[in-house]
Amino acid sequence: MTTKTLVHNVTTVKADRIGTTTWLEISTKDDNQIVVFMEWHEAEALAEAWAEAQEYEPDPPTYDEALGRKCDAEARMDEARKLKGM
Repeated sequence: MTTKTLVHNVTTVKADRIGTTTWLEISTKDDNQIVVFMEWHEAEALAEAWAEAQEYEPDPPTYDEALGRKCDAEARMDEARKLKGM
């Protein structure tokens, strides 16, 4: 079986188990949770991969941050054109 789910604002991904039942739990900033039942080694590997990626990948900018950077870049280009007499 294959499924695809897009989840935004993930805060934690952890593997857990009780007895022989194992799962991967994904939590978001909005206090939503997704639980996927799977083999322990798979859940543990996914949780470890997510934790490791968080050490190297910064959070993407928010819309306002990205828009602000774009406006700043455009303003710098306008100033450079004025200095060049364009």
